[in-house]
Amino acid sequence: MDLPSEAAVLLAVVFPLSACSFWPFAHMSAVRHLERDQEIEVEQGTFDLGLGINILAVSLPLSTVLILGVFSSGSYFTVPLHVLTVGSVMILVPLIPRVFSWIRNLEFTVPFLDQKELKDSSAESRS
Repeated sequence: MDLPSEAAVLLAVVFPLSACSFWPFAHMSAVRHLERDQEIEVEQGTFDLGLGINILAVSLPLSTVLILGVFSSGSYFTVPLHVLTVGSVMILVPLIPRVFSWIRNLEFTVPFLDQKELKDSSAESRS
């Protein structure tokens, strides 16, 4: 059984990165074309194509940097474990602030202290 070449593996890793920027806008454009055929006004359309272009403008440089990083890393991304590790890190890093926020909003209680009546122990009562 022949394994795919390194270039084919890198292309398989990079192709979804380029599709992340293009396919959502292509879908919005296709839906807008169908809506235009049904004479639906732009204001009542399903998608805001201006917003889609703005998101594409933000995501395209990120995709380009990731693609260049994958291609310039040599054979590092031909190992599936490396791809999964980098992908997991890229998913988990943005979740860190949410986890800290969730932990900060937790209310910790100790049940036996809630039931116990605490006495006032001011310094004046000790003399």
